[in-house]
Amino acid sequence: MGFFSKDSRIKKLVKGGRLDELVKRHLEGEVVVPEIISLLEDEEGPVRVGAAIALGSIAKKDPEAVKGAIPRLISLLEDKEWPVRVNAALALGRMGTEEALEKLRGLLSDAAKVSIVGEETTVGEIAREAIERIEKR
Repeated sequence: MGFFSKDSRIKKLVKGGRLDELVKRHLEGEVVVPEIISLLEDEEGPVRVGAAIALGSIAKKDPEAVKGAIPRLISLLEDKEWPVRVNAALALGRMGTEEALEKLRGLLSDAAKVSIVGEETTVGEIAREAIERIEKR
């Protein structure tokens, strides 16, 4: 199986919201992280969101595996779409990466309204929570 078919399969899982399956595959030893990282640069916002969520989920169980995603996730904090910014901040908070603190602090004034699990908040509030998680480590 070539790289493009594997990338396409992983992208389909991300687009289909089957992120738990990606985490499971990673934990079973399948190499999925590099392909997920590449999806952080996808032209479709929902794909970037899914990739950030998947990386954050993998980070909970295997933080070392996703360290290569940190620079791209930090760059997504400036994405034009708020769902991408929010999920990049959440992933970075789960990873506990101090190098993201400066950019996360830059989001504190981001007043874009978001709804997460039916709860209203802002991008800035999510950034504050990510900062707190990182600083508690």
